[in-house]
Amino acid sequence: MTDQKPNLGIDMDGVICNLWDPFRREIFIRTGIYIPQNIPEYDVEKCSKVTRSQAEDIFKKGGTMYQSLPEVPGAKNALLSLKKRYKIHIITHRNFYRGIQKDTLRWLRMHEIPYNKITFTGSDKTQQVLDAGCEYMIEDRGKTAVMLAKKGQKVVLLDYSYNKNFKHKLITRAKNWNEIVGVLEPNK
Repeated sequence: MTDQKPNLGIDMDGVICNLWDPFRREIFIRTGIYIPQNIPEYDVEKCSKVTRSQAEDIFKKGGTMYQSLPEVPGAKNALLSLKKRYKIHIITHRNFYRGIQKDTLRWLRMHEIPYNKITFTGSDKTQQVLDAGCEYMIEDRGKTAVMLAKKGQKVVLLDYSYNKNFKHKLITRAKNWNEIVGVLEPNK
């Protein structure tokens, strides 16, 4: 008997784990540049003194940072609940350094995050999300959410300062994991 549950696509950074705060801390330690908490752009080089090269350097040498990222509050408990109704498919852009996939799998085990499948993508994960046939994709990057919605994909966009201006009729905003569960399990 096959599992008839629908696929639920979930991004990793900004959705399951908090990359932003450790990244800000690492930038400050390495460069002395302070990045405010609530930035207006996803691409930090567009709204701060950090260059693209500096940001990429943090990501490429971020092994220790990626191994110790904190969980986004409520993610684990929400996913434990959602796995009863959905097959959890993590679809994440993580190809920054050699070993990041191994570090990601270790982080998921350490935090006991439930999932059925994980796909590591390049910078544009749109096609992988569409190919996965997800009922919903949970995302934090506004540009990705709109690209998916324009192709007919329903998206739950976790609300952050850097994605406020992204809208589409197939995008539902959620402030936290409780609201995400409310969208995905409306009768609960």
